[in-house]
Amino acid sequence: MKPILLIPVLGVAWVAFCLYDLVRAKQVRYLPKWGWAILCCGIGLTVPFGGIVYLWVGKVRHPQPPRTGEPPANS
Repeated sequence: MKPILLIPVLGVAWVAFCLYDLVRAKQVRYLPKWGWAILCCGIGLTVPFGGIVYLWVGKVRHPQPPRTGEPPANS
């Protein structure tokens, strides 16, 4: 694959990953899902930045339960 084609392919893959994550999300913060979808798709030439902002700011993260066999963090 030519190096010049690598950047658009990576951009499409990044947008696809962000949209897939957005569709699977039960809830998002600050914007409705359609707003995040527009931002992730790169309206306004924000292809990498829209996805980064969604994953950093808009995605709701739930705390992970501790693994079995490990001591609690505050012991």
